[in-house]
Amino acid sequence: KLQETPEPVDLASVETSYLIVRLTATDSEGLSTTVERVVKPEIVELNIDTEPSGLIITANGETFTTPASIKTWSNQVVSVKASSQALDGIDYAFKKWSDGGKKSHKLVVSSDDDSLRVPIVATFRRTSPFVDIGSPADGSTFAVG
Repeated sequence: KLQETPEPVDLASVETSYLIVRLTATDSEGLSTTVERVVKPEIVELNIDTEPSGLIITANGETFTTPASIKTWSNQVVSVKASSQALDGIDYAFKKWSDGGKKSHKLVVSSDDDSLRVPIVATFRRTSPFVDIGSPADGSTFAVG
């Protein structure tokens, strides 16, 4: 009976995890032999960034400061989430993912996937009110009203 391949316990264990496959064959006289093989899944990197860069995203419940390169097994599900946050005193709200996904969605990355070459980007919009009026020249003043 074939079972579905388990996912790694967490993203930190991707490189040290492996599967052990045991196969037992029994002939018509009841003689059996068991063989065991260690199978190491193909490791791929999911590249994620934010606009602006330096914001935090969550992947499989773990936080990453962008830009981030996240290692996972090929064809495994990675749940990503982008949340409103502040960076350098400026508030940002999630706007969109470059792959069209919702704020929180699942990705499956394979070795053929373009995301291995092109990062998936979460775009944020600035929500803090701001006015950049520069600096007045000597003797000048600004009036806001």
